[in-house]
Amino acid sequence: MSDGAEWQIIRAFTAKRLEPALAYIVQHGAVVRSENIKTKHMDQGISAKLQKLGLIDFQRAILPQAIYTSGGRSERIAPVGTSVTCHKCAQVGERSGTTLTCPQHGDVNADGNAAIWMLRGGVASGC
Repeated sequence: MSDGAEWQIIRAFTAKRLEPALAYIVQHGAVVRSENIKTKHMDQGISAKLQKLGLIDFQRAILPQAIYTSGGRSERIAPVGTSVTCHKCAQVGERSGTTLTCPQHGDVNADGNAAIWMLRGGVASGC
């Protein structure tokens, strides 16, 4: 099997797995916020995999269109500081792998912390 054919199968599988999530989001989300992914700042290998899986297209085109046609709103949030700024106290901590260590609140999951900032509209929003 060629590399291109293999990626077509993987992309189709990924799209099938995203269908229930998209249906749920469209049904329940009046406003959907997601990270404004900038692939030019990413590791080239990760960027290429995201492109091949169709996740970039999903996030930039498919999701916003589905939200818009259902009467909702889609917002892309700048990810700057979301995984290193504590969502509880807004202090900048130290990130090591998937862990953010806040000076006041200790260790938290950095990705979960970033998701909370996304929900609030990003670190720059001051929420």
